Amino acid sequence: MFLFPALILSTLANASNIALEVTANIFWTAPVQLEPALEGIALFFTEWAILLLFLSIIAVLRNRESALHKATGGKAGGHNPIFTGVYAILALSLFILGTACMSMIIMHMF
Repeated sequence: MFLFPALILSTLANASNIALEVTANIFWTAPVQLEPALEGIALFFTEWAILLLFLSIIAVLRNRESALHKATGGKAGGHNPIFTGVYAILALSLFILGTACMSMIIMHMF
């Protein structure tokens, strides 16, 4: 569910990095805003791809917990609300810290 969008975002991030390298090697004097813009786009797509990869791993783990719970007749497995909260906090912190890091890097360029 989250893996294909993560792959697409990762590809877009790599395309932005390739465009950055191509413009840096072709033009001796590239527009001033082009490099930070392409780097910002690459960082944005990379952070979202990492978040979606994390969410896809969590989805697989939750699926296995459900399968174990069903196979054992409710004796093992199941969804622990503590783990659900920890996963949500980790996903939220990945998003917040990744976005803050991206903005700090772009602000440092100027």
